Amino acid sequence: AIRRISIGDIDQELLDYFNQRVVTEQEFASNFSTYMYMSPTNKIVDQRNKEYLESLSGKAYKFSTIVEKVSSDFNKKTLPKDVELKVGSQAMILVNNYGTSDKYTYSNGMCGEIESITCNGDESTSKVVINVPKHGKKVVKYRQIDVMEVDVVGNNIVYETKCSYKYMPCVPCKAITIHKSQGKTLNATYLNLDKWIPDSIVYVAISRAENLESIGLSRPLTFSDFKPNKESIDFISNYDV
Repeated sequence: AIRRISIGDIDQELLDYFNQRVVTEQEFASNFSTYMYMSPTNKIVDQRNKEYLESLSGKAYKFSTIVEKVSSDFNKKTLPKDVELKVGSQAMILVNNYGTSDKYTYSNGMCGEIESITCNGDESTSKVVINVPKHGKKVVKYRQIDVMEVDVVGNNIVYETKCSYKYMPCVPCKAITIHKSQGKTLNATYLNLDKWIPDSIVYVAISRAENLESIGLSRPLTFSDFKPNKESIDFISNYDV
């Protein structure tokens, strides 16, 4: 079914197959302890996350991005923003980590509830413990990032550090844009497709979930919602050959 969506091979039977997942968000939430609200637009997602965090009681802990080195020609707008987190809030991990134990091993896109926060002004001991459904507790710490630029001088490859920074790689996340969800596998997703439907957006949204049962739709899908990307179709056709 997912493959057929990617190339726009849609018939009424397939449409009905997905539309059995049309449900109110309240009803969907009652069946999933954590889920991600997805929409094509930043405006809807940003407002949703802001309202979500403000609705929670408890102290907000701020984790600042710590810039250690930056060159004059580096675009500082690409740096991660400071993040505020609360115990009990839903959060998403933003990086892959291959740790020495299960609690330090996690992948980009894992989502769960924050169980505890250590934020004492020392990035070396600050941490966030997230309880991820089916995966257990994960300990997330500050991540060191070095942005390198590669050049060739004579016969040598030279690496120049353009920026070095540390940041907390998780964010409060009850909602995410469908574009930013690419590459992630989410526990459960509730899709608000709104009226703006770019090419391949339905394929991206539906393929983020682990299975059909973990998808909720705010409205029935229509044939016009499925707009396959021409480059994707060409690639798949050539790959099949």
